[in-house]
Amino acid sequence: MKFRRIFVLLPVCVFLFGFHAANAAIANDDNIAVDVVSAGPLPTMIKNRMQASVSVIAGQLMDGRSMDEIDTGKVQYQTIIKDVFDKILIGYTVSDVFISSVNETVNVKVSLLPWNDTIKDVDVQVATDGVSQEIAALALNDIQGLHELFSENLCGLPVDAVDWSNGVLKHSLNDFMEKRLPEFRADFEMRTGEVTGVTVTIYPRMPVVRNIDLAMRSDTVPNLYLLQERSFFQTQTNILLGVPVAFVNRHKDYFAKRLGEALDRRTSFSLLAIHTQVEIRPDEQTMINSYSDTAKYNINIEGWADFGRANNGESMTYKLHAGSFITPKNEFFTQIFFKPQEADLDWAAGYYYHFDNRWRVGGRYFFDNNYWSIDTQRIFNRKWSARFDYAPSQDFWEGAVRYNVHDFVSLEYVWQQSDHKEDKWLRLIGHF
Repeated sequence: MKFRRIFVLLPVCVFLFGFHAANAAIANDDNIAVDVVSAGPLPTMIKNRMQASVSVIAGQLMDGRSMDEIDTGKVQYQTIIKDVFDKILIGYTVSDVFISSVNETVNVKVSLLPWNDTIKDVDVQVATDGVSQEIAALALNDIQGLHELFSENLCGLPVDAVDWSNGVLKHSLNDFMEKRLPEFRADFEMRTGEVTGVTVTIYPRMPVVRNIDLAMRSDTVPNLYLLQERSFFQTQTNILLGVPVAFVNRHKDYFAKRLGEALDRRTSFSLLAIHTQVEIRPDEQTMINSYSDTAKYNINIEGWADFGRANNGESMTYKLHAGSFITPKNEFFTQIFFKPQEADLDWAAGYYYHFDNRWRVGGRYFFDNNYWSIDTQRIFNRKWSARFDYAPSQDFWEGAVRYNVHDFVSLEYVWQQSDHKEDKWLRLIGHF
């Protein structure tokens, strides 16, 4: 009989225990939901900040309390939330606070009335500090849409609430800059009114370009020809001084094109139809290399100093090569050789066929000694190359391997046979 009573009462006890447990739910940060609404427009970022403030107040009042306790004291909680939030709020009046509990969640709804004067439009002006106008234009292009950021956060807001929103606007601006223009930081000032004026000033972040190393190179015109434009090119590259390194790196294609085109527009370059490619390696010590070449001509001047040459001892020779491309692969040229120690002048004329920019073959006729030579050259990279010259009628051949030490200096190991006699020596070559 006793067991039968226990089995009858057990379902009732389980039901009563479950009912009590459901109503014993405790309020905490996870189950207190706040919604702030306004009779007028309420910008999203401002609304989020208001809701966060109300959540703090509601948490202080109701955290750790059961749903029954909250239902019992909600009128008092509503009054306290209304009074406290109304005191810290500027530009709005708290018209009503309503608390309800549904499914173990406490809902707090706060209704606001905006004060009379509200912001209807925003005028955003952006200024730059510490950079040139051209860099400023690039930076401003990266942050298009800044007006919309302030408009979304300010329009509809009471004029008196603007100061209260500064923290939200600063946070929004920092996020915007980090995504669009991370190499600069931004500050802003506001002049409140129905049309609120905003002045945003952007500043470069460290590290910035402090020095520029410049190298001008060409395979088809003499270094002396490039040097006449070095001073001009240096002034053009100075645009990068003081600019954030990361910004230069992100826009280096633009800067490379802009610098190359500036050189190509110079009269000396356009005269020979020279086209320039620019390579930029951004850093605090930025390296800029220009490669200026023409598809119409092949002109170079070299000075040779031979050391260890058995037949003629040490000798010096100046060589001028002046070639013209009839087609991209066919070059006709003349060469002039001058030996100052012998006051001797010789010249040759010939033809080269260029398979590509690394391999060529052709021949020359030397007018002083009246003979032909067959020539070939192979360029392996910017440092290493090799050549071979053969004159059948003179029983003469010469091979050489060249190493480019610098844009202006090369070393060549020469191996020659003439009249059945071999000779080997080292040649120092200056590129003028």
